[in-house]
Amino acid sequence: MRHLRTALTVCTVIASVLLVAGAANAQQIGGTVTDTTGGVLPGVTIEVRSPDIIEQVRTAVTDGAGQYLVVALEPGTYSVTYTLPGFSTLVREGIELTTGFTASVDVELSVGDVQESVTVSGASPVVDIQNTLQRALIDREVIDEIPTGKSHQSYALLVPGMNASAAFGTSLNQDAGGTTVQTVAALDIHGSRPKDGQTNINGMDVSNAFSGGGGQMFGTVSDGAMEEMSVEVSGHGAEAALGGVGVNLVPREGANQFSGAFFASGTGPGLQGTNEVPGAPNFAELDRAWLYNPAVGGPIARDRVWFYAQFTHQVADSFTPNVFAAVDPANIRYVPDPTQPVASINGSKDTTLNLTIQATRKDKFKIFYSYADWEKPNALAGPLFGLFIAPEGSVSGDYRLHTTQFNWVRPATDRLLFEAGFSSSPAQFDAAPNAHAANDVLGLLEATTLTIHRNNHFISQGSGYDSWRATHSFRGSMTYVTGTHNLKVGFSGTRTSERFQTFSNQNFTNALTILGLPLQAGFWLPHDSTNEGIAYGIYAQDQITLGRLTVNAGLRLDRLTNSYPDQTRAPSTWEPEGQSISGVSDIVAWNDLQPRLGVAYDVFGDGRTALKASANRYGTRSNSEWAVLLNPFSAVPARANDRVWLDGAPGHPFARIPPVFPSCIGPVECIAGDGLVQGDPANPAPNGELIFPLANAAWGSTAPFQFLDPGWASGWGQRFSNWEVTAGIQQELTAGMALDVTWFRRNFVNFALQDDRALAAGDYDLATVDLSGRGIPGVGTVTFPEIKPEAFGRQPDVLFTSANDFGGEEQVFNGVDITLNARLEDLLLQGGVSTGTTSYNFCPAYDAAPEHLSRRGDLVRSANTFAREFCDTSTNWLTQIKLLGSYTLPYDIQVAATLQSAPGPERQALIAVTPAEIAAALGRPQAAPGAVTVNALEPGTVYGERFNQFDLRFTKIFPMGDTRLRAMVDIYNVFNNNAVFSESYAQANYLSPLGFMPPRLLRFAAQFDF
Repeated sequence: MRHLRTALTVCTVIASVLLVAGAANAQQIGGTVTDTTGGVLPGVTIEVRSPDIIEQVRTAVTDGAGQYLVVALEPGTYSVTYTLPGFSTLVREGIELTTGFTASVDVELSVGDVQESVTVSGASPVVDIQNTLQRALIDREVIDEIPTGKSHQSYALLVPGMNASAAFGTSLNQDAGGTTVQTVAALDIHGSRPKDGQTNINGMDVSNAFSGGGGQMFGTVSDGAMEEMSVEVSGHGAEAALGGVGVNLVPREGANQFSGAFFASGTGPGLQGTNEVPGAPNFAELDRAWLYNPAVGGPIARDRVWFYAQFTHQVADSFTPNVFAAVDPANIRYVPDPTQPVASINGSKDTTLNLTIQATRKDKFKIFYSYADWEKPNALAGPLFGLFIAPEGSVSGDYRLHTTQFNWVRPATDRLLFEAGFSSSPAQFDAAPNAHAANDVLGLLEATTLTIHRNNHFISQGSGYDSWRATHSFRGSMTYVTGTHNLKVGFSGTRTSERFQTFSNQNFTNALTILGLPLQAGFWLPHDSTNEGIAYGIYAQDQITLGRLTVNAGLRLDRLTNSYPDQTRAPSTWEPEGQSISGVSDIVAWNDLQPRLGVAYDVFGDGRTALKASANRYGTRSNSEWAVLLNPFSAVPARANDRVWLDGAPGHPFARIPPVFPSCIGPVECIAGDGLVQGDPANPAPNGELIFPLANAAWGSTAPFQFLDPGWASGWGQRFSNWEVTAGIQQELTAGMALDVTWFRRNFVNFALQDDRALAAGDYDLATVDLSGRGIPGVGTVTFPEIKPEAFGRQPDVLFTSANDFGGEEQVFNGVDITLNARLEDLLLQGGVSTGTTSYNFCPAYDAAPEHLSRRGDLVRSANTFAREFCDTSTNWLTQIKLLGSYTLPYDIQVAATLQSAPGPERQALIAVTPAEIAAALGRPQAAPGAVTVNALEPGTVYGERFNQFDLRFTKIFPMGDTRLRAMVDIYNVFNNNAVFSESYAQANYLSPLGFMPPRLLRFAAQFDF
């Protein structure tokens, strides 16, 4: 292992000296030059020109096979000049390059004088006959013409098969007309996992450093700052470490002429319809929504320094369905006041500056800076991961993000290219109690409705927290180009760090209730920690053209490590002396060889039909999650102490469950029913109102209690990964229109398993309970593990290791996409159909290590217990239809629309199995009495109402010399669809709607381009 680290360090140092660190632009133009007899022509001078590149012209020379390739071009429109003594000069115009596209342009030169020039124009190629990376492109045409919510997630959701999850700060995963400002939802497609996604700017990672993050960027970058957005969904090359959804934002650049735009839009409650759903007392009623975005760019020094700058301010406030202030915020039960709806207040500002500098004839630099400020006074209010957050339980959040990037490109010769760059994205997120909170009482979770209320203590593990996160990414490469080869070697990596600090005005204490009756008190030590992670790799890839066949072959060597430094935790209520710990490095130290292979075949040699296939292996994003897991100052088991608390047993229904609980133990003075916990949680014995002994012996300890199997946590090929295989055909139907049909398969490997070595499978009994009488269709018998009394309370000895040692786990996706891309004279049309299914099997791991899937011995599970009946299952085939398009009518009138149709939410049935039912099933009392929440519906088999959204835009264009005014009228949710996309699965209020489509909305907008 030491030798590997040394080798990687040497490689990194050498690459740093040669390249610094950078990112590559994949746009390129290539082809073959022949004479009129079909003979190849070596030595032809190729000049590629465009006003979109600051150097204005790039050159190349055809090789001995008459082939050429010009790489690392910017998106834009190009002309190519072909010159060879003895032949007429040929100029090919109107070649449009989009992000990642290879334009294949074959030409034929006629014998003649080099001074003779022939200019030809033709349709740009729409079939990429060389690359196997699957992407959807959102360029300025789409951005300017299509009605959307203006965030990059809202554009990405127009890609067939795309899903959004884990939207932070809002209950609306699905935006309609910018009513959420920014959802920062995680994206997934074709069976990928959200955490394996990545948000890039200029090809460099700016994803949030949160240890459980899903590749989101927790800041805002306006679409007014972007030239293009490339949504990359499969077939990633060796440059990419991850195989999930990659969103690459390409900033707009200046030019030799000043230009810019001013965009503004707005709407209000008088322009919104109504939308009623049975069981919901109100709909997502808009309060206000507006946006303005000035932008300007141009030369600082002609042909030497360009700039582009913009500022965006967005506001969108609306009343989320079912979110009402409590009649009495301090009451032990949440009783909503329907006369006091609480608005979800969302505001963001972002400023960007992009500089392009041609420092020398060959050296070009790009400097990008962005600052974003995002405010949500009632963040998280509403449905969240199966819970319901009452307004009092939400947080007042403020997020600030700075992003600074440096990029360097040097075409040293017409065949040798160097690229380099560095990106830094430090951020700070502050969460505090909101204005509705009752801060002088315990924060509560009501188990029967899964409602968090009173204040945010239950969700924040304190009254609030400050979090500092930073993502630093670096990349570097060297490319050697001939006509038949495009060889690239380089390295890339991301370093993440997270500093977290909680505070409390309730002694770091919260409680859980059932039907308003106290059941459990939770005591927390502060989350005061710093954790770090770094993932980097070196790679080589070659694009080899062999006649009609192009092979894209690559290999990536990845290394991932986690660590935490020396740190001190300040004194707190339950730890009056505070503590210090020493840092640990290489908590995980995984090395992987990730092969990448793609082939593309030009079937008829005319560039109109391409067969494509790829097979690629990818690692997973981890950030610092393994450090968070093992760091005693961040790991939940080391900080959480849950004790049975009935607030003084007399009169409490659970006191009648044998054995009868005492009302107070020991010398502690108890006051029954006062809502306060009397007792010392640091005392492991029953005391005061804490009537059971401490079950979590790891609480407050800095001694290791969770371990990683050294044979699994280091070495080669152990990291959780996935194989993706694709095969498809891309066909040009007519000039400017292509059809793509592709099959996708994704297979996950190397699952981790949590094995408590203090327990064995024999330390659990299986409880089988018939829940068919609970009144929920599809619910039957469920089986789940319950710890035996003699095993309860053992000192945990948790080992994370490979699930392969326990029989393994399986997760496989299969699906098909049929998509169309048409860019004709007056018509733009993109989209299609995506369908797929995922199968799961974790039965062997369930049987071998029940504690892996059911938290050991806890009174109340922090996650729902898995039923044994559903450990081997497959989802239904889930089909999406996504379309976007625009059509230009006479008199400069334009009509544009988007259509999204997708399955409704996957339904569960979260049923609390009572202690009496469990005792009857076991033939004995539980080790500790408490309800167990089980999902009693087979996962992936029952879904809610299908979601359909149709948005429409009418635009009138007013040309005014060199300027243009676009006046727009948008209608969102034209057919007033009221599909529910979030609902309660708790038995007490089963299928009660928590979030559904906002009603039809009219919004006005205008854009002035100059």
